[in-house]
Amino acid sequence: MPGTVYAGIVAYNSMDDLPACLSALEQQTHPHLHITILDNASADGAVDWLATNAPQVRCIASEENVGFGRGHNTIIKACNLQPDDYYMALNPDALLEPAYIAALVAALDEHGAGWGTGHLCLSADDGTRTDLTYSIGHGMLHNGNAFNIGSGLHYAHMPDEPYEVFGAPGAAAIYCGKMIRDISVDGDLFDPTLFLYYEDVDVDWRAQAHGWRCISVPGAVAWHRGSSPHGELLMHAVANRYAVAVKNMPLPGLLCFIFPRMALNVLARTVIQGQQGRWLFKQLRRVVPGMWARRRLTRQMPLRHWIRWSDSQPTTQPRNFIQRWHKFRAAQARTER
Repeated sequence: MPGTVYAGIVAYNSMDDLPACLSALEQQTHPHLHITILDNASADGAVDWLATNAPQVRCIASEENVGFGRGHNTIIKACNLQPDDYYMALNPDALLEPAYIAALVAALDEHGAGWGTGHLCLSADDGTRTDLTYSIGHGMLHNGNAFNIGSGLHYAHMPDEPYEVFGAPGAAAIYCGKMIRDISVDGDLFDPTLFLYYEDVDVDWRAQAHGWRCISVPGAVAWHRGSSPHGELLMHAVANRYAVAVKNMPLPGLLCFIFPRMALNVLARTVIQGQQGRWLFKQLRRVVPGMWARRRLTRQMPLRHWIRWSDSQPTTQPRNFIQRWHKFRAAQARTER
């Protein structure tokens, strides 16, 4: 009998997205599905709307905004997952095709994988579905930066069969109960130090280090609007990327790649964009010491295999300094117009 899937949604002023998201969940073909929403102290009336319009959904009303990772940790603990169960981290803006959960669970079982993702396609801001890919999984670069495989590329150019990837984006990932128990630290799957961004990549690192496999399943299709952080939120994401590497990368990689790049990034942004450099330094100072301390609780994992593999994976996201510089200059030019 298929295991129970507990779908968890962490919402923050997500009222515009929740009705469609829940409607797609109600159409899932998987026979055992429970839905829990943690509302992060929203001001949009979502808790009242859920009580009236979705009484079958369990709602946890947080008195403060606890972020993505802590929110999902709270849901997971409330669900009391058993080893044969699954947990699905789902973003409120994600719209699943009816077979998404069933196809992904079947593939996890068939391939003996610990977690996985389907083929996430991009939807426009107005919800219009596109033929472009958001992600079919994570690749990993030598500098500790994860990227979305297939990002910005046409749906038809992606693989037809399930295949192994480094990790899964947290927008619509499914994690098996056994893996959650194996890699959780103090009962938390997601690192509570990370308020927002890169929590899913931290799980990728830790699961890989424990010998679990991640599977990408093209037959499981969903649409995800995604987001492009700007200003201080962008620096939050950049700092968290370094922090996750500090926690999970072996010391030689930290000394050769992460620490020098971290210092140069702060210096360059301070010189070129002033405020961004200060935001980045502030966020690094907040998260890196804690992540360094948590290294003792984590198995550090060499990346050589995954770096070589990731080099061949298609994406429109920048992979190196030159590509990032061109992207930065293009963004500046748009701003100046």
